[in-house]
Amino acid sequence: MKTICFFSGDITRGGGTERTAIRLANALQEKNKDLRILFLSLTEGQRKPAFPISPHIRRSHLSDHWINPGPGYLSLIPKVRKYLRDKKVDVMIDIDVVLDVLSVPAARRLPVRVISWEHFDFSYEMGVFYRRLILKLYTKKTDAIVTLTKAGARSLSRYLGREKGIFTIGNPMPSIPQEIKEPKEKQLLTVGHLLAVKGSDLIVPMAKEVLSRFQDWTWVVVGEGELHEKLKTDAAEAGLSDRLLLTGEVQDVGPFYRKASIYVCPSRSEGLPMTILEAQAFRLPVVAFSMAGTEELVLDKINGRLLPMEDTKAMTEALCAVMEDESLRESYVSHALDRSEQFSEGRILAEWERIL
Repeated sequence: MKTICFFSGDITRGGGTERTAIRLANALQEKNKDLRILFLSLTEGQRKPAFPISPHIRRSHLSDHWINPGPGYLSLIPKVRKYLRDKKVDVMIDIDVVLDVLSVPAARRLPVRVISWEHFDFSYEMGVFYRRLILKLYTKKTDAIVTLTKAGARSLSRYLGREKGIFTIGNPMPSIPQEIKEPKEKQLLTVGHLLAVKGSDLIVPMAKEVLSRFQDWTWVVVGEGELHEKLKTDAAEAGLSDRLLLTGEVQDVGPFYRKASIYVCPSRSEGLPMTILEAQAFRLPVVAFSMAGTEELVLDKINGRLLPMEDTKAMTEALCAVMEDESLRESYVSHALDRSEQFSEGRILAEWERIL
């Protein structure tokens, strides 16, 4: 029996990275009964994970509290090595490249293959010193690297001076509803953590412009994060409390996708955004900033719009154009699933199975 361990910072968190990893692990376990699949986390912040994990998959964690990358990691390496030995792990999949700094030395001279799974945009990795360092010193030594985009694979190959063992596997698109019966509302939607890297600070300035021009529209923002209170305050000061709606964290985002007419992704950095895949599954036009991850999903002027990074004026004008023209929205909707086959769960699962 082969044992595969997914290594996470905290698998109980509610982010897209955790959701994707859990979905992959569950699918592998369901399809391959002869696999033993495990989750190992640095710590677990919640007793119950944000996303359901198969009862056949066991979870463990190394510490009762969060440990930031740095000297505190040194004490964890022997713990990871002991875990690999005790559990007889064959393949360790690091859900964040930062974890390579633990798994690579821990697996040294053990019969363990280490796969580094890159979930972030390459420019984000280059913008954080310790992440750049870990990529160069540890990720380079892993048995395989899996990126979400082809552009990310090319960038990593150049940076690491490595050509072999780098694979591109996207995130799986959620199950596609056969039809959307609910009537659409004049509503913009953004889903995700409320952080600067996600462009959450750009929402209120753009909302002031588009909602003033279209009085019968609202903008719903689903998610939680460190900018939540600032967004709430700024929305109130702009007189938008009743039209820029902050829901906080919700368990089921499906009803929001069903009601919305346009999905807005103001993020400054994405690997391959699950929220855009979800929006497209619910047949929404997407307006986003252009980067490797969004370029893999959004076909500019075919199923949405891609705008220059942080050009809020261009995004505002694009939003207004799509909001104003119902026939344009319908045209984008008709192409929302143009790339769905490329990101089907069956195809993604088969690509992972080939590597494993």
